[in-house]
Amino acid sequence: MSFPLERSAPENDLGLDDNPQSWLMHCGYLLPTCVLPGCRQPVAAVGEPCHGCRAAFGDMLQPADSPQLTAHQIAARDRPVEHAYARRGFA
Repeated sequence: MSFPLERSAPENDLGLDDNPQSWLMHCGYLLPTCVLPGCRQPVAAVGEPCHGCRAAFGDMLQPADSPQLTAHQIAARDRPVEHAYARRGFA
């Protein structure tokens, strides 16, 4: 697996491009994590659920008709959930 060093898209509001590897490296992750909010299990590709979530949720997990989210979009979507977990002492 190779990680491109050049930027794949214009920078976003965090100063990072939408290349999933650059976002993950910025966050300190070596592998992408599960797409479900609150789950931090590693997965093979950005936007995939982990094996544990697949087992727990089974057929309730369905592919969306919309384009797959980037790592940046997933992080922005999950930020309020992470803040709520932190306020409740789950973080």
